[in-house]
Amino acid sequence: MNDPVKIDKPTDEMIAIPFNVNDRVLREAFFDHLFHRAIENLREEDQALWGGMSARHMVEHLDWAIGLSIAATNVDCKTLPHLIERAKRFLYDNRPTPHEFRNPLLGETPPAFRFGSMAEAKAALRMATTSYLHHFREHPEAVHVHPLFGPLGAEEWERAHFKHCYHHLLQFRLVSAVGGAVVAGPAHQKSTMADLQSLIRRTARNWRFQIKDCRSLIFEVCGRNATHLSM
Repeated sequence: MNDPVKIDKPTDEMIAIPFNVNDRVLREAFFDHLFHRAIENLREEDQALWGGMSARHMVEHLDWAIGLSIAATNVDCKTLPHLIERAKRFLYDNRPTPHEFRNPLLGETPPAFRFGSMAEAKAALRMATTSYLHHFREHPEAVHVHPLFGPLGAEEWERAHFKHCYHHLLQFRLVSAVGGAVVAGPAHQKSTMADLQSLIRRTARNWRFQIKDCRSLIFEVCGRNATHLSM
């Protein structure tokens, strides 16, 4: 069994959450209460373990990303049709996203804040999560477009959000993985994540023929107008 993720932060500021994207009960508990228990420990001054985003940028980024799944913002999928199923393998691969994985389309300048304070950003994220859960309970057959993975139903969106949110909780030392969760590392990059990153590069080349500024492209791994954010 692999060792769990270990991060040097006071235990009273970290929530122990297993990583298992294939565990439906865990995913439901994550968005019902575990996710926001962890987010509440985030402070404005907290620094990321990797990547360049600030703590509030991360919260705003997740607020926007969750909104995609209920069509709060409509986006097109620019991934080539024959590559979509290949990209979706990422949603079923039970390994955290490598820390150093970067979206090759991203630039260097962080986006402007959309909210005036961390408290406002957290409140918006909680509201977005509540709306997301309510939406799919009321409309279990709903399908909404993900900018990278294409049309996704309720379970696929839940998988995408679990991996994405967990990644950012680790980024700010808000969660400690338990139960033998696998730490993303070089071996992962040689498998699913390397495959996904290669796919994104190919998609990026396709997108460059369709728009003038690749930095305006948005997908769930980056926030609205995000420019340097890791997945």
